Amino acid sequence: VVSLRTYFEEPSSEALGDADRPPAVIFENSFLDCDTQRALSADCERPSQLADIHAEPIFSAARRHTYVGFHSHKASWLAQVQGRKAWFLASPSREMPLVREPWEYVEARPEGVELVVAQPGDVLFVPEGWWHATWNLDDFVVGVGWESPDDGSSLEAWRASGAQSGKPKYLTQEMLYLAARAGYPDVLQSLLEWLGPMEDADEDRPYLLGAVAAGAAISGHLKALELLEPFSRRDGCWHPWALHAAALSGQDATVAWLLERGAATAALDSLNESEWAPSHAFQDGHAWTALHAAAWSGHASVVKRLLAAGADASTTIASGAAEAAVTCRVPRWRPSVEGEGATALHLAARRGHHEVVEALLSGAEGLVDLPDAGQAQNTNSNHNNNSNSHKK
Repeated sequence: VVSLRTYFEEPSSEALGDADRPPAVIFENSFLDCDTQRALSADCERPSQLADIHAEPIFSAARRHTYVGFHSHKASWLAQVQGRKAWFLASPSREMPLVREPWEYVEARPEGVELVVAQPGDVLFVPEGWWHATWNLDDFVVGVGWESPDDGSSLEAWRASGAQSGKPKYLTQEMLYLAARAGYPDVLQSLLEWLGPMEDADEDRPYLLGAVAAGAAISGHLKALELLEPFSRRDGCWHPWALHAAALSGQDATVAWLLERGAATAALDSLNESEWAPSHAFQDGHAWTALHAAAWSGHASVVKRLLAAGADASTTIASGAAEAAVTCRVPRWRPSVEGEGATALHLAARRGHHEVVEALLSGAEGLVDLPDAGQAQNTNSNHNNNSNSHKK
């Protein structure tokens, strides 16, 4: 594990020499849509044709001469923020080009492979299925963008599939999750209408869309959470992943909104085997409380709010030989087994979050300065997509 600061503060790749150049590109397309990404892309005008490509945010950072070999995926675009990146592109109608050192493609370019160099300010669109490889040409290369879950036509095709029978051919929780996380309430509402009504009083059923609600909470989409509420509560309580996602990403208004509607501060973020979650969103590890998550990420306002709502700061993460051997399905948005036996205070101190440490030591003092749950609804547009990104 290496931080971005360490990655870029090491001697330049030229000084290290070819044998010791940085071995990897830092790339993430399953992180929290955040202020940092919006700030980095603020000077990049997104063409209107790319407006629908908005499912998974992309962050790419790299040193000189690092590269990624040929591969393909769903439609995506990347805005070049800093440095130059060479793109090698090939049609999906041909077989994948052989993976080689990128400079070999310059010396002897395979037939059908095009070369494009993206400069800062350029936006490059890669259609679904196109083979592409990249080569970073400068010692500080940064790009941000978005990846699509499909080619943009699947929602209409899905709706059309149910036009005759009154019910679509398929409805997956992945579709619901993407709509919730990206903050498309109209799409989400259409999907939920096909799913049908759900009574919150049914205490015997499992949480139906707990992980889907977490997708909305992690990005602060309150309208999506409103739509998901009947599907994400049981016995009056929200699925714990919703509160944990909001706490981890610093969505203070969302945390307030969930607490007002019965989210339990003591609930652990484990996921039952029978409950669905996207494969990139869970891992095996020890369960945390929402207070652990907020303390780990350094969100003092969320920590204060959770304490005021009755969160127990003395709760520890699983410890001891017997307990340490027991793991469960937990969010991948945070470390899996970090801090066995630790309280929220231990986690905050370990990461140097001084304001969080002070909040935990002094209780919930100062909460009056924070926006209350009533304001959360009115400030939804300001909180959408407001969170901190975490590198896996």
